Amino acid sequence: MADILYEIPQLAKQDCFDIVERHKSEFTYPLHKHKEFELNFVQNARGVRRIVGDSVEEIGDYDLVLIAAENLAHVWEQGKCESDDIREITVQFSPDLFPQALLEKNQFSSIARMFQKARHGLAFPMEAIMKVYDSLDRLVQQGDSFIQFLELLKIMYEISRYDARILSSSSFANAPRDNESRRIKKVKQYINDHPSESLTLEELSGRKFGSSADMEALKESNIDFDVYKNSLILWSASMEEPVEVDKVCCQVDILPTLSNLLGLEYDSRMLDGSDILSDSE
Repeated sequence: MADILYEIPQLAKQDCFDIVERHKSEFTYPLHKHKEFELNFVQNARGVRRIVGDSVEEIGDYDLVLIAAENLAHVWEQGKCESDDIREITVQFSPDLFPQALLEKNQFSSIARMFQKARHGLAFPMEAIMKVYDSLDRLVQQGDSFIQFLELLKIMYEISRYDARILSSSSFANAPRDNESRRIKKVKQYINDHPSESLTLEELSGRKFGSSADMEALKESNIDFDVYKNSLILWSASMEEPVEVDKVCCQVDILPTLSNLLGLEYDSRMLDGSDILSDSE
């Protein structure tokens, strides 16, 4: 499985967003992910291969995608594109730019629904792209950052009114940002408030680790591994006799195994498992 680059966008803490316009003849940036939300517009790039999560598609002359999930891997690859004048506008912004309290207001209801769906990545129809095309031009040309923000807000509102297509499947959807328990938040807050202190797990958790009882519980002889065993059974009418595979595997190996068995194409960089029917290690 190929590495996924963790990108740290050039978004200053005091800025609301970062806007970059590029004119180029090819896509060379690798598969990557980041915590910031991203709106990406591509023009004159028919044949480019777009990957978002487990979605792999060849785009047309225009492409507009919103990614509103932390760490959802994505990339635009050269593919079959032969254009020598590709235009790309990338807008990255912190999720905190649209706080939950704001998204709960009636005026932001359509944007809130759009962000919810965009956790899987959203591809917008041509009608939406044409609706905001001039606004995208103004966004990159505007010198006043406050007017830029208003233009971005208008773009978000306009595209939220269209029926965009969800890209990545639910298995690749990231958990909501607010999925941390009260205790985890309390620990993180304590660490932020005491950056110079040296803290141990015992101090943070309120319990001692490494006791004889803890060590005894971890001994292999005290763990009933049969509880965690399961079976995967595949059947085909064309099979002449049973085939038993005794390799150690788990749930993540099922999808690549079935994909290779059925001759389906998939991007191995997006899957953690391996084909258990393969002889390769």
